[in-house]
Amino acid sequence: MNRRFGLCALILGSASLLAVLAADAGADGKKGKGAQAKAKAKGKGKGTGQGPQAFGLAIRDLQEARIWLAEGKPMFVVAVVVAARADERARDDIKDNPDKFADFSKVIHGMVVKQMPKVYEDKSAWGQTIPLKEPLRLPNLRTYVKKGNKVELPHGLWRKVRVRMDDPQRDLKIKVRDFKAIDAKTYRVVVDSESAVRTEIEAQHWQKGLTLVGFKGKADCVVAVSLDCDVSIALDPKTFALKVDPKVTRLNLDLKDFTLREVGTVRLGQVLEGEQAKAFGDQFKDLLQTAVKASEPRVKDYANKTIAKSIEEGKGTLGGAGLLKFLGNAPKDK
Repeated sequence: MNRRFGLCALILGSASLLAVLAADAGADGKKGKGAQAKAKAKGKGKGTGQGPQAFGLAIRDLQEARIWLAEGKPMFVVAVVVAARADERARDDIKDNPDKFADFSKVIHGMVVKQMPKVYEDKSAWGQTIPLKEPLRLPNLRTYVKKGNKVELPHGLWRKVRVRMDDPQRDLKIKVRDFKAIDAKTYRVVVDSESAVRTEIEAQHWQKGLTLVGFKGKADCVVAVSLDCDVSIALDPKTFALKVDPKVTRLNLDLKDFTLREVGTVRLGQVLEGEQAKAFGDQFKDLLQTAVKASEPRVKDYANKTIAKSIEEGKGTLGGAGLLKFLGNAPKDK
């Protein structure tokens, strides 16, 4: 059992190290020799970003591992040493390269764009009513809603929001801010994103069935999202494929930017200008911010369903080299 586990750990550690080194070597190959010399002069040659040098270190580690195994050293110990060296170099490289997760960000961006709906509508705050308990004045001016055998009255602030994104490939920005190991089988990905969207909102105030002020508006907005996604990893001992089980554990939404395009009254169909437009625009922004925050649980649930669908379409596994490139860069949680 120890030999089998040790062999798996050795393969994982070596593949992780080689994947990171290969990626870095390719990235360095795109740089000019002058850029490499400049980086070396600044003392940034400790990490895995030095291309041929880093690859040489990897080969050295694997040769030493083979010698240790031939000498009869425990396979598990050898595997731990190789993995620890890879982890140490990954830590140094992350410090020297704050945009180390750029490739990871592109992968997530591609997954999200593929699953993103063209239009999102929220009508959860549209249609509130209260029971009719006693006769009211002005009964002919009131609106009544029948629910089963009861008669109720529209009441409070109704609102519905419609959001669309013109070009998800262009208008969605995603950045992996942090990536770390939580335990032996779980990694935490911290992602920040910004979405440039077009919004339409309709709001209507009711007072026990009486229609009060209402408005419709359109605005261009930027919605910021910050989330944590815990990714559980399991290894298939036969195929060395990785079974992935991601779950969004935290999600925050915020209205970062707001540009009013149009606002008008619902009943009169009048387009507002000047101070009236500003007053309704401020209310529009407040309502939109409230709607954004209120939708956090639903968006979190939708995100988890979307991830599950994406994993299901990909049969729930990823090739070792593809994901280990990123896992090799994940520092341990302290």
